Amino acid sequence: MSLPPFASWNVRGFNHPLKVFMCKDHISSHNLKLLGILEAKIHPPMSSDPWFCHCHRVFDNEMCCDNFAFSNPGRIWLKWDSTAVSFSPSFISSQVIHGMFFSGSSPPILLSVIYAANQPEDRKILWDNLLHISQNIHLPWAVMGDFNCHRFDYEKAGGSPLPLGRLGELNNFISNCGLQDLSSVGLLYTWFNQRIDLPIHIKLDRILVNSDFLDFFPMAHYKVDSPFGSNHSPIILLANSVNRTFSRFLFKKFWLNLDGFWEVLLNVFNSPNLASPISAFYNCLKALKFKIKGMNWSSSTFLSNAILEAKIHQMQCLNALQSAPLDQGFNTNLKLANDRLNHLQMEWSSWIAQRAKSYWLAQGEDDLGFLYAKIRSRANRNLIKEISSSRGIITGHHNIAGELIEHFKILFNGTDNFGNHSSSSPVGNTVPSSFCNSLVEPFSDNDIKAVVFAGKPDSAPGPDGFPFSFYQRAWHIIGYKVCTAVRHFFATGVMPKGAKATAITLIPKGSHASSISDFRPISLCNIFYKIVAKLIANRLKPILPLIIHISQAGFIADRQSMDNIILANELLKVFRGSQKLFCAKLDIKKAFDSVSRNFLLDRLKFKGFPDKFIKGCICNVHFSICLNGSLEGFFSSSSGLRQGCPLSPLLFCIAMDGLSQRLQHSSFIGLNQGSFSINHLMYADDLLVFGVASHDNLTYLKNSLQSYSEESGLFINPIKSHILFSKSVGNVDLLASILGISSIENSLTYLGLPITYKRLSFAHFQPLLSRLSALLEGWKVHFLSFAGRVQFIKFTISNTIAYWIRGAIIPKACRKVISKLCSKFLFFGNFNDKKMHFISWKAVTKPKDKGGLGIHSFDSMYYGVCCSFIWRMYNTQSLLGSWFKSRFLSPWKSPPMAATKFWKLVCNTAIQNKDLFCFKVADDCNFSLLWDPWFCGDSLGNHFYDAALVGCKVMEFISNGAWILPDGWPLDIKQNILSISVEEVYGVDWAGFSKPSFKNFTSQFYDNLDDVSWFKFIWHKKNALRYACYAWMAINGKLKYADKLIVRGILASPICDFCRGHNESHSHLFFSCDFTFSVISSLLPALNCFYFRPNLYQTFDFFNCNANFNALEKNCCFLAISVAVYYLWRERNVRRFSNSWNSPDYLKTVISSAIHAKIGKWKAYDKLVDRFKDFLV
Repeated sequence: MSLPPFASWNVRGFNHPLKVFMCKDHISSHNLKLLGILEAKIHPPMSSDPWFCHCHRVFDNEMCCDNFAFSNPGRIWLKWDSTAVSFSPSFISSQVIHGMFFSGSSPPILLSVIYAANQPEDRKILWDNLLHISQNIHLPWAVMGDFNCHRFDYEKAGGSPLPLGRLGELNNFISNCGLQDLSSVGLLYTWFNQRIDLPIHIKLDRILVNSDFLDFFPMAHYKVDSPFGSNHSPIILLANSVNRTFSRFLFKKFWLNLDGFWEVLLNVFNSPNLASPISAFYNCLKALKFKIKGMNWSSSTFLSNAILEAKIHQMQCLNALQSAPLDQGFNTNLKLANDRLNHLQMEWSSWIAQRAKSYWLAQGEDDLGFLYAKIRSRANRNLIKEISSSRGIITGHHNIAGELIEHFKILFNGTDNFGNHSSSSPVGNTVPSSFCNSLVEPFSDNDIKAVVFAGKPDSAPGPDGFPFSFYQRAWHIIGYKVCTAVRHFFATGVMPKGAKATAITLIPKGSHASSISDFRPISLCNIFYKIVAKLIANRLKPILPLIIHISQAGFIADRQSMDNIILANELLKVFRGSQKLFCAKLDIKKAFDSVSRNFLLDRLKFKGFPDKFIKGCICNVHFSICLNGSLEGFFSSSSGLRQGCPLSPLLFCIAMDGLSQRLQHSSFIGLNQGSFSINHLMYADDLLVFGVASHDNLTYLKNSLQSYSEESGLFINPIKSHILFSKSVGNVDLLASILGISSIENSLTYLGLPITYKRLSFAHFQPLLSRLSALLEGWKVHFLSFAGRVQFIKFTISNTIAYWIRGAIIPKACRKVISKLCSKFLFFGNFNDKKMHFISWKAVTKPKDKGGLGIHSFDSMYYGVCCSFIWRMYNTQSLLGSWFKSRFLSPWKSPPMAATKFWKLVCNTAIQNKDLFCFKVADDCNFSLLWDPWFCGDSLGNHFYDAALVGCKVMEFISNGAWILPDGWPLDIKQNILSISVEEVYGVDWAGFSKPSFKNFTSQFYDNLDDVSWFKFIWHKKNALRYACYAWMAINGKLKYADKLIVRGILASPICDFCRGHNESHSHLFFSCDFTFSVISSLLPALNCFYFRPNLYQTFDFFNCNANFNALEKNCCFLAISVAVYYLWRERNVRRFSNSWNSPDYLKTVISSAIHAKIGKWKAYDKLVDRFKDFLV
């Protein structure tokens, strides 16, 4: 479907003939059929003047409406071509014109054209009006115009950053109305203040749409055009259908459950093939692909049609049953029809989940609406409509494909002349001789199988279209040929170009993507290649920590990005002193894409790696471009590594180690503090350099970088690089110019987090709040169930917060805002209204066995971070640990006043949990003699202190596994020390764990809380999250029962909506009420033995304590009770608010169907049917 183009434009006054000409020219250029003229500045009397109206016509057959009666001067003048479209206004105010837009055969849409007020308090009226309008919208809806505010910090350049409240204003409105940004092309900023001395650019104009709009117009987008004679750019909505090209083959998981697929698979892989093992395997895949395409079930349309037929058959069985309800044949047919429909619907859900790629939604249960909306949203954002390049605006699929192919051809073939001569970078550590044999040891079938089954089933496949799920489910048939092909590669080092061919897919960095730089290229490798690359990577991982410079934290085992972020912040605190220092964040141009393969192979050779296998993986690689679902081009490459290949990050670290070694062995002077010295930090290609701020030193750095660039092909991009100087440095512009850097800052963003020598303020955490606001977009609230929102917070939101927590101390005010945001999202999804819920966020953020939902709190995450850091400080080698030991000796030594917040938090955590850390002493242990609690679980300094021993290590008093203690020490101290055994290997255990996980740490945080007795009733292994969440609220007594509402002064009918004879309360509803008890007892007749009606806890406990039920049967009963609670509460709300009701028999049928849908997936289903005929038959 399509719509004619229409636009809105803030013209800053429509009183001059020039503005009329501008609008006419704009209409002609884009063939517009409707134009919303904003900031018209028309006085009401003028709008009634026929001559004035005639002179300001922009269409030949024009009709119009305005809001001049609501504002003086008038603000919005809506004009349209009446021969092509029509518009019927239904609501007009001083800031919006809202109505129905009609265009030929296209479906009608709701259109709101807005010109928001300048002041936030005035705009609130607009948001309230639109929110009221949104409550009853079930049609496609677009909101376009000048919002006079922006969503994210990157949408403003220049001027002062807006405070959180101003940014949250538009985000809250979007969330509450269930809208989302429509994807856009053209310019990013839509407004310019027309000043050269203090320029400000902001994105004030945009188009928002609801999910229904994308359902009807999935290819819609808007273009931000040149502003011509205004300070605002016009925005044009384009909703024309795009001619779809041939889509590439993608394997669908639901095929795995079709008998026809397995027949085809067996025939193809049993056919003889005389080619080499790899070619033979790919010939089979090619034949399989060809056979599948010819089958009627290859399209998802087959599945949707099968569901429709199953529903018709089910209805026929039901109609037949009406005349003979006890007929065994009819009942058998109905059961088979129900099973068939349930099976097909599960397959459809699987297909939708595969397309949506929402891995976190593992137990969302009722969120197909969310998945559909996500598919539409992502498809709209990912669709490439046009590309802006040096040649101008490129449109049309063929032209865009040509431009992209040419761009990536140049990019991946740019360093042929680099690395052809021997590398001059110092080698550094080489592969230990003890690892040489393991690198070339043959791989077993079990090794290969382990890699296959460790892959994500739904991860995006390469050009051949087969994902890991195909390899995993079909392993019993294809496994032999896969293993043979893999072993053939390692025997020869040769892989056909088709097997390692790669598809480049372009992911937009935001809703606005115009130039190629606005997209993030991701390499999609074939799964067969990934298996080979992963096998090699697994061999490399244990070796890299021994040969890669310690400053590199990216992709190296036992090294973490958080260490670099914290250390960078700690080092910048030294900048407050009198030393003349600098910190430069250097950006490497297209790092992964431009590294010289010759240079990399040289580094591998010098390090001692056998390069045959790796060379076979990274050389002679061919690429295609995945453009809007189709593969375009097939071109070779001579440089770069693929982002998406399991091997690439490790190989890139080996290449970057050349720079680390060059900086380490050059004349460049880094930052020195006592015994600690450092000159750079790395995380893959994120480079942070520290050093003395002098002309000579920066020249040394420049020369080192230049030499490295000439041999590796990796060049510094000074435009995107930034530099920071300590307070005592003068001539900063001159010093920065040595490196070609023009951006001199007081704070930097490193690995996405702020670092500065100043105190971090609330404003530094604005990107985090903006990110969370984007994640909690309104359409997610509208489509996610309560269980889905729990999963979304627990994984997506918590992971985002956890990353920031690992690298910075988030201010309490910011934590409070985030907690409030998450709480409102979870319970009612409206961020503005002050609604009521009975469960505190503190209760939610407890572990499930302590009565919560298992979402981490800020305090528990910081506790886990600190405990994890202390454990790693003593068990792994890191620059951060060395820094703190050199500065403060031990976390059990009282921190000085000048210490950072992070170190003080670590010290506080260490002191409070001293008993949980167990120190094992050995010959080479570097424990602090006086402060670390190695001495019988305590610090030696608490029992014996000598100033001469302050900096001493424990290992100084051990030789060949025996203690060597000075004679002058107290006898009792010596005796206690001698009783401590000297181990072969030193280390620190935590709470009995030699390698504790983050979960171990956070669980300990809540150890002082008692376990709730009902934990296993709700959260048993077979629970269904949708029902468990409501059972959790019910057993806590936190549903909004009438008695609780009345106590809080809220008007509510006290009478039970089921029995109409008693007042509603928690205990009455579950299950003293005659109605609710009749439902639960019909499902579980064993409850009829009660003389007095049980409450919810007693109902659960009855089955838990019943010896007649085994563990699986108890879980079945627990699930049945949770499902009953869920549907009874829904029925209660329907009766109370919709004035309709259903019978107990109907409710029992609904509940039984829901239970059957869940238990039908259990392996022991057949055993349960006989025991629970009341709801499983």
